[in-house]
Amino acid sequence: MGFFDTLKKAGSSAYDALQQNAAEIQELKDRLDCYSDDQLFRNLHYGSYQQRAACSLLLQERGYSKEEVAEAIKHRR
Repeated sequence: MGFFDTLKKAGSSAYDALQQNAAEIQELKDRLDCYSDDQLFRNLHYGSYQQRAACSLLLQERGYSKEEVAEAIKHRR
C-alpha cells in the first residue's frame, strides 16, 4: 500500500498546485481587465507565467484568436 499512498499524495499535491495556479491567474485577469488591448499585448512578454497567461486569456476573451496571440508573442508586437 505504500506505493499507492505515495502516488495519491503526489496526485493530490499536483492538483492543489494547479488549483492555486488557476486562482492566481483568475485574480490577475480581474486586475488586468481594465488594460487596453495594446497594454495586454505588451504584457505578454513580461512578468510571471501567470501574468502572461492572464493577458493571453483576456485577449482571447476579447476576440483575438489563439493564433493571433501566439504570433504577437513571437514578434513582440
